[in-house]
Amino acid sequence: MSGNYMGDPGNSRNYSDETLKNNQNCCFWLYNLPPTVTVNDVLSNIRNCCRIASFSISKGEAKDLGHAGAKLVFITEQGAARFWNQYGLNPGSLIVGGRSVRIRRNRIRVAQLNVPIDRTRCICVEGQPHVVNETNMDQFFRSKLVFQMDEVLNHTRNDRVACLEFRFSSFVGQAQMAMGALLAEPQFRGLPYFRVRYMPDPCA
Repeated sequence: MSGNYMGDPGNSRNYSDETLKNNQNCCFWLYNLPPTVTVNDVLSNIRNCCRIASFSISKGEAKDLGHAGAKLVFITEQGAARFWNQYGLNPGSLIVGGRSVRIRRNRIRVAQLNVPIDRTRCICVEGQPHVVNETNMDQFFRSKLVFQMDEVLNHTRNDRVACLEFRFSSFVGQAQMAMGALLAEPQFRGLPYFRVRYMPDPCA
């Protein structure tokens, strides 16, 4: 682990699993990204691969090197293989901000996750509009966890029930925790129309 790492050193998934073969490594390093790149800039360009376990941008080198980097981890080996075949083996196939993104297997080797197929980084929250709105939900999530948001989609179809989809940058440590916090929160229990569920990952 890098001495500059600012995350949770107690999280075993932040350490390399040296027992893994290279093709079992679900973790990639993306570089030559624009210095001001956002989560959505990258993830909106990745399709037909797999559910994302985690995604984080590193801008520490942007000032010196003129580009940012990012760590991308997929939930399954098969999905990681699809990403590598589609983008890693085809230079110029992943373009972000006018730049051709360079891709390699990350030196921190990460194994696939054993989670149900419906678990993703995307959560749909339904309920009365005065409860389920972007401001209230953002405040709630910020009180429970640290996260980066890809995008928020509004699927509301009538004025009685609001329906918002929150696409976090990661399933691990973000959407997974957000779902747990929503289900455990006393203020939401018994509310009319209140419901939460996972949604498909658009990167899959």
